[in-house]
Amino acid sequence: MKEFEKGLGFLAIVLLAIAIPAFAEAPEDDAYRAWGKELFATHCAPCHGPGGKGNGPVAPDLKTPPKDLTRIAEENQGSFPPNFVEEVIDGRRYFMAHGDRVMPIWGEEFAHGKGDYAARIRVYALQMYLRSIQKAPAIRPAP
Repeated sequence: MKEFEKGLGFLAIVLLAIAIPAFAEAPEDDAYRAWGKELFATHCAPCHGPGGKGNGPVAPDLKTPPKDLTRIAEENQGSFPPNFVEEVIDGRRYFMAHGDRVMPIWGEEFAHGKGDYAARIRVYALQMYLRSIQKAPAIRPAP
């Protein structure tokens, strides 16, 4: 019985050693965030502002004010919803809750001449950047 308990203890340590790094950020996350920041400055900042607060130079001319993107986690009970954010940025799916689509359909724009994978990777980079500028850090990771 003691050998069995020792084996379980060893197995638990091994599983923890494997699982802990999975929860840590991968080194490429920094590269995606940096790229996302560049994409944001080019494609999003004119409306949402350089800090994502909805105060870009074009914002006063828009019928619908741009969203403050630094409050996404705060508006979702402290949880940043990466899949939903990517779907909104991509824009190829219509969201009834959002009413009329006033934001460009970036999925189509990013895919133009480069393909769907190129679009998805750019949308992912933007999502990673947006996660990094949240006013209130995510309390728990979204599924």
